[in-house]
Amino acid sequence: MYRKFYTTAMCPQRRQLERRFRSIASARPVRRITAFASAVLVFIITAAGVFASGAVSGYANRQNKVEIFREGSNITALMENKPFWENNSPYLPLRETWNMLGIQNQDVIIWGYDAGYNANYVDMLFDRLDPYMGEQLWCRVYIDNAACIIDGVEHILNAPPILRDGVTYVPYDFFMLVADAERTGIESSASCINDLTVYCYDRNGDPIDISPPMGDIESGMLFLSAENTLRAFFDEWANGRSSYYTMQRYCTGEALSYFHEDDVYGFRYAVLHKIAPLSEEEQLRLDDNEYGFSVTFTAEPTENSVYSGLGASEFTYYAVMRSDSQGYWKLERFATGL
Repeated sequence: MYRKFYTTAMCPQRRQLERRFRSIASARPVRRITAFASAVLVFIITAAGVFASGAVSGYANRQNKVEIFREGSNITALMENKPFWENNSPYLPLRETWNMLGIQNQDVIIWGYDAGYNANYVDMLFDRLDPYMGEQLWCRVYIDNAACIIDGVEHILNAPPILRDGVTYVPYDFFMLVADAERTGIESSASCINDLTVYCYDRNGDPIDISPPMGDIESGMLFLSAENTLRAFFDEWANGRSSYYTMQRYCTGEALSYFHEDDVYGFRYAVLHKIAPLSEEEQLRLDDNEYGFSVTFTAEPTENSVYSGLGASEFTYYAVMRSDSQGYWKLERFATGL
């Protein structure tokens, strides 16, 4: 390189020759300094790149984390499609989660498009344990739409289902709504939803509470308000025998024992007129996870009822509601006294 630009060959002039020697002499240190500066610059750029790459990698590793446990064992690493956190909600792979729960007929999944919702949907059919509830349970989720349909009833999920790399992911609360055999009657292990636990952690490794917020909001067929649950129960009861199955969704085991083929608590139907919370003194007679109301309604007793022969009449009862571990309220019992 130096030879090409600073050679003394073919130089007839003395002054020109001297200038060339001076150029050669001054060029070498300048080149060394430049080379050193260039090396330092390359090192800085490289180090910055490595640091930035590590920072990005570290940031990615510190995203909110979702882990799935089955019967106390962490099975997240065994899943082909990993759960993740998005839209302020944990997302689980639809088909793979059903497989983990041991739900029968989970492969009956149909894709389609619903113009009414302007969204693609996924339909699912599940066998039921109780033929009285119907042979199969039908469910539908919409991609990029928080609405879903379970057993013909529309619900709003905490976040919309999404499609990623050809896999459908749905928010955790969808499974909580469907895989409750007590309400939907799907054929599965008796405590399948209890076997599945989802834990979420923020970027600092601290747990994220994904339990439903308390308040008067609907979640599927259950409510986080005792009064709303009770009103929904009476709304169905007013329809008579055709709504007995739907009414059961709002009841605990004790209340369910009063369901018969032609009556509930000895009445064919009941129309609610008045509902009022019990007094503070009366509430103290109930358990900590119970809440009571005084309800007045018109009902028609059956022939086997203690009120048989009265015809359609007005009655007043105590209605005791019970809260479950997730904060949802169900009817525990009706009583004439506390």
